[in-house]
Amino acid sequence: MPDASSQPARPKKRVRTLSHVPDGQTGQMRSVDRRAERAFRQQTRDCITGLEERLAMLTESAARREAELVAEVRAWRQQCQMLKRCLDSIVDIASGVDPAAEETENNDSSDSNHGDVDHNDNDSNSSNNVHHLVYSNTHREPSHAHDHSKPQSLDTGGPADAATPSHQPRPVHKSSLANHHTQLPSPAGTQPLIPSPASQWADHNTSNPGAYIYPISSTPFCAPAQPSSSSSFVPPNISRAKSAVSSILPQHLLPTCPLDRILLDFLKSRKDMIAEGVPMETILGPQKAIMTGLIDPSLAPSVHPVSRMLSEVLTTFPNVALPQKMGMFYKIYLTMRWQISPTTETYTQMPVWLRPTATQIAVPHAAWIDNLPWPGIRDLLIEYPEKYPFEIFSEYYSQNVTVNWHFDESDAVAHEDGNVVLHSIFEKHIRNLANWTVSHEFESRFPEMSHIIFARG
Repeated sequence: MPDASSQPARPKKRVRTLSHVPDGQTGQMRSVDRRAERAFRQQTRDCITGLEERLAMLTESAARREAELVAEVRAWRQQCQMLKRCLDSIVDIASGVDPAAEETENNDSSDSNHGDVDHNDNDSNSSNNVHHLVYSNTHREPSHAHDHSKPQSLDTGGPADAATPSHQPRPVHKSSLANHHTQLPSPAGTQPLIPSPASQWADHNTSNPGAYIYPISSTPFCAPAQPSSSSSFVPPNISRAKSAVSSILPQHLLPTCPLDRILLDFLKSRKDMIAEGVPMETILGPQKAIMTGLIDPSLAPSVHPVSRMLSEVLTTFPNVALPQKMGMFYKIYLTMRWQISPTTETYTQMPVWLRPTATQIAVPHAAWIDNLPWPGIRDLLIEYPEKYPFEIFSEYYSQNVTVNWHFDESDAVAHEDGNVVLHSIFEKHIRNLANWTVSHEFESRFPEMSHIIFARG
């Protein structure tokens, strides 16, 4: 074993004593110790206070975030319920059977014989025929919305082409049509919507107190009767679907800018005139947009109120060239006429790309957005209103949009009955969405919109 003397000696503990400290330094050392202890206690208190404040801040932030998430979930649930009601209404419109009649028929059928297998096969074939006709009618025009390489001709709103059926399709039940739900097209954000009846939207409007919705009649506007012919047969349920689509108006918020206030106040005044019994021809004015007041503002008081209002609004944009002004005038004129009188005629007069999308129908938004030419841009602005306020977007849009009219301005107009109207060639030109583009400055400011504006597929 190692010798104990070889192990290193442990250092002796130094005990702090004041026996060897002069009396003059004892008080000073005790004062230093007290200050050190006070500083340590103060540091501990400050740390605890800071942690408590941070905990309170995080707790408040978490509570606020939780409330926001709860409100967001509630809003999504309401929108989901609304879309379910909309889908049910689409099925009702497409089947041509109202729920009350369906319930009565179901009760009657429960007390009678259900028939044999051949009868069920005939019902299934009728359901397929009706579904095919509804699908081809409601999606014939949107299929051309993306074909921008060809100029769009004027839409006269005639009846949809349909093959001559061998017999009158019998009404189908909602359950029968629901069996083919995989074939029904889902409403895309940039495609015109087949919406629910106005009563469904009116119920939804009451749950959105911030929305500024003009009253919509619960009775769909019917299209003009067409001569009956064996070669041009249109089932009544398809006519009902078209008229129901044209009667559903976009949802508008309270005015968000001066342009909103002008448009909404004017629209409300026209609705009041309708309620007072003023003839619709007097309210709507001529079918063609009168450009007299736009070209010569001094003549604006002599034109119809709709044209006068639009002329006065567009004259406030001095940096916009006349072809662009006339294109904007034309778009707003058609939109305003349809919102005043939501009929099949006024609806089909609008180009397909100007008709409201599902987002415009379902989500309350600023009224000025309805007059933008690109459906995808309208949906984007509705989805992110705080990112694209009117003050910023309207300035870039008005100064950088173009209709690419490479001819003289005088070639864009014609004289008719003493009024200045759009030339038919220019009208056809601006009805082609491919002719509406923006400058590089707009693309630089809003690069996320370029692929929407210049999409050709």
